[in-house]
Amino acid sequence: MVKAASIGARSQSARTYLEKHFDEYANSTDQKNVIRHALLALKETLQTNTKLDENNTAIAIVGKRCKFGCLPSEQVKEIIASLNNNQAPEPMQL
Repeated sequence: MVKAASIGARSQSARTYLEKHFDEYANSTDQKNVIRHALLALKETLQTNTKLDENNTAIAIVGKRCKFGCLPSEQVKEIIASLNNNQAPEPMQL
């Protein structure tokens, strides 16, 4: 089961995205799908002249059945690029 939340400045935009698209990721077991929606929600919070990139974005995996881990910035860059090109991200490795 996936849980989603947003906190901080401009978090209402992210919360609105997460609520609107909840059915698309709520029961997902696919990390790529969940990360995609998290990044799309994050994009909703950016100021108009700011782009999502590996320098202002970190992705961490947290779960009951997996060890905590952060994705390397190069992998974050690839995921964001695939998001911007509307492609499915490559399989992830921690």
